[in-house]
Amino acid sequence: MEVSLPSRSIGNSALRCSAIGLGTGKLRSASTGLSKTEAVGLIHHAAAQGVNFIDTADSYGQGESEMAVGRAIRGQREKFVIATKAGFRFSAAGPLIRIVKPLLRGLVRRFAGAERAISRARSGSRQMGVLRQNFAPAVIVSAVEASLRRLGTDYLDVFFLHEATLDAVQDGDLWNVLLQLRAAGKLRHLGISSNEPAVLDASLALPDLGAIETAVNPARPADLWPLLEKFSARGIGVIANQIYRGGRLLAEHTEEKSVARRVQIAVQDHGLTPRQILLAFALGAPGVASALVGTTKPVHLDENLADLRVLAERPAPDWATLRKSLQTVNSIA
Repeated sequence: MEVSLPSRSIGNSALRCSAIGLGTGKLRSASTGLSKTEAVGLIHHAAAQGVNFIDTADSYGQGESEMAVGRAIRGQREKFVIATKAGFRFSAAGPLIRIVKPLLRGLVRRFAGAERAISRARSGSRQMGVLRQNFAPAVIVSAVEASLRRLGTDYLDVFFLHEATLDAVQDGDLWNVLLQLRAAGKLRHLGISSNEPAVLDASLALPDLGAIETAVNPARPADLWPLLEKFSARGIGVIANQIYRGGRLLAEHTEEKSVARRVQIAVQDHGLTPRQILLAFALGAPGVASALVGTTKPVHLDENLADLRVLAERPAPDWATLRKSLQTVNSIA
């Protein structure tokens, strides 16, 4: 039996997505150890709990996350809102990584600490040149076609330029190509994924921009919030990610300890848990349609869904109040 969750429209579009979405960044990465069956099972579990918004990217797991999503939605595509992203390309080392990934997954299952080591290596892949950005129009068109094949669908509900650069946002040829793909029915809504205020500000000039994806948490710089208000006023949907900053806002011993400490004070003031406070902050921000939970464990997803139900039963303070109490002067990007 499927469970009903609160849903929201993505901006002015007819798309309605669950207030919590499933992020698949680690779904089939080497550091998680999830098998194909387990990855599909997680998506089916999310759907059974009312989650219909699935966020992925062609670079996640070198395309394997998209493939897992494709397997999971087969025969029930209409039940899901699928968003993917493109803009990153693997260097010549990419094929080698694919070869050793089964071995790495085996190490994760057998040895404590292996997941952390592999995760650190993955996070440094851009610095090492293994993962590079490329927003050339022909490259993006090819990426869209490849994502459609891996997902086993003939259309994408939302397509984001992945961590878009300012040059990419201002490339009229690139945006025209995306508009043509939308006119052909392959892309329903166009979006920009970025945490850079300058990039987000420039994207406001794009015609028919449907959505943005950005980190929404109280550690973000204050100049983000007026931008979200502008997006909301123009009917452009906001997808919130990094709402817990990988858990770093939930513990005072982290580099964001000043924000985490304020979260703990808010917990005492409002009788909610730290995770509930941060979830309320993300969902209350202007224009936010869905807050992404990136996990590979059904129990973690269920915990977030339980928090959402708590907030529905006993609403948190309004967003302006939360922002004032949580955001510090030295908030970081």
